[in-house]
Amino acid sequence: MEAGTFPRSGLTALALICGIGSGMVWGAGPSGTIGAAMPNTKGEWYTPQLYGITDEAKKLGYDVIIQDAGGYANVDKQVSQVSNLIVQRVKAILLDSADPAAFNGVVRQAKEAKIPIVAAGTPTVASDIPPDAGAISS
Repeated sequence: MEAGTFPRSGLTALALICGIGSGMVWGAGPSGTIGAAMPNTKGEWYTPQLYGITDEAKKLGYDVIIQDAGGYANVDKQVSQVSNLIVQRVKAILLDSADPAAFNGVVRQAKEAKIPIVAAGTPTVASDIPPDAGAISS
């Protein structure tokens, strides 16, 4: 890897942690829990990504709840997992959606609850919801 470059999984973790660690949304020091909802947590893409997220979050004082839907065919399960993260009032959700259009409802719920969602692996989280200012995707 060249100097000054990050692996793709590192960029996602970096974006999420920098946004949370900046205190822009939550005030004084970082603490609390963030959620990561993935269609699958096994394999050469997800393993380093989740290690990076967990390690960086812990350095900044956050706990991480990792949700594994068990495969790309389990869209309903992943939507339910994101909904559960919203109910738990996590500080942010990192989402690699198995089917972006299926997440419109829970993305609206997260926006209403003022819980930011960071898209990972897919360029958009929900097709009919405009992104917040400064929104990024890996």
